[in-house]
Amino acid sequence: MRRILLINLLLIIALGLSAQRTDSITDSIVKAQVLFDSLLVEGIREFNKPAAQGDYRKAVDALETTIILKPNNARAHYYLGYAYSRLNSNDGSKLKGNQKRLTLLASEQMEVVIRIDSAFKPELILSPYSKITSEWGSLAIRYLNDNINDSAIWAFEEGKRRGGFSDFMLSYRRIQLNQCSQNAILFSYGDDSFWNLLYLQTVENYRNDIAVIDMGLINAMWYQLFLKSNEVVKFTPAVQNEVRYYLVSWSDTIIKVPIKNSNQVYSWNFQSHGSYPYYIYAGDVAIQSIVIQNRFQRDIYLTVGMPRSVHYNLFYNFEDQVLINKFNPMGKSFLSTDLFNNLAKKVLNIAPSYNDNSPEEGQEIDNIRLSIMSRIYSDWSSTDNKENAKYLINLLLKDLPEQRYPIKKETKIMLDQLKLVVLDDY
Repeated sequence: MRRILLINLLLIIALGLSAQRTDSITDSIVKAQVLFDSLLVEGIREFNKPAAQGDYRKAVDALETTIILKPNNARAHYYLGYAYSRLNSNDGSKLKGNQKRLTLLASEQMEVVIRIDSAFKPELILSPYSKITSEWGSLAIRYLNDNINDSAIWAFEEGKRRGGFSDFMLSYRRIQLNQCSQNAILFSYGDDSFWNLLYLQTVENYRNDIAVIDMGLINAMWYQLFLKSNEVVKFTPAVQNEVRYYLVSWSDTIIKVPIKNSNQVYSWNFQSHGSYPYYIYAGDVAIQSIVIQNRFQRDIYLTVGMPRSVHYNLFYNFEDQVLINKFNPMGKSFLSTDLFNNLAKKVLNIAPSYNDNSPEEGQEIDNIRLSIMSRIYSDWSSTDNKENAKYLINLLLKDLPEQRYPIKKETKIMLDQLKLVVLDDY
């Protein structure tokens, strides 16, 4: 119906142009602009609602018309791509039903956005670059869940061909995997983290000994069952533990977890979420089960950049390893100076390949900077490691100059303070 109305409008405009050339041109342009603006607002309005309440079919109908009226409007293409994506699945619990057709439609719109404006600033969660990665990664895991591995590889490769899974992101994730010990458990967080890690393990068969677990997706029951059936890690899915799938009644408590090769136990203060007092998510139940049943027989790592709300009070025992944090149940520890310095140089070497139009890659650059700054602070605070603090800050300033690489305001404030303290020149 909307397409018929649009065709009629265009016919009216065409007739008007023929009949009254000068006045009609201006009037028709104004009418087209008014229609475009109203339809764009109508489409975007659905994204101002909670994801589960948005009418994304309505958004698609409106936004498909906007790109006919203004085919070079990046914002209209961006929201249309997101509308196709939300029609496909509006949260992680529905990813297992993703369709190839809608994935392709969403990806194509994001590709158009990049062609129109390669530096387009995202108005929703992801930039066009990361949205392409997310769309094809989501389709790939749907195929993996259905045991169609060849199709999963195709989806990943198609996503890379279309502009996702950048060389910088894949290099970044390779380093993360290489930092893990044999048969480790690596908890990831965020689209760019998980999809790129899964790409490497699926397409390149890279470090498949590592159990990569996404801390957001694990709230989806199908994903828990996927991990269980594929024996990714030993645990009991929440669906088998609890009657309620999403929020589980819980009181904060201390959990005693035995430590391998030791007579000691780790006392884990597992807390409920502040936003849902006395409740935890089904994913929290699964992560709790993973840690308890693993009994620290496999080393546990977490990717950097996670909010503390998903650290489960484990961060007091983190060992900073530049791009990942290693959990040490025996207490907080530090990577040796030589190992950390070598890792820092390796990580800084991939910086030149970053895409300065991708805010997500800019965030990873900032994560690199923050990790090295944290070690600089620790080394400077130590009486016998001040020279290494000077070495690291000079390395950081040389290989990650503020003039070339993005730096957040709060990061710059901290870096300037470090320079004042550590370097004699400042």
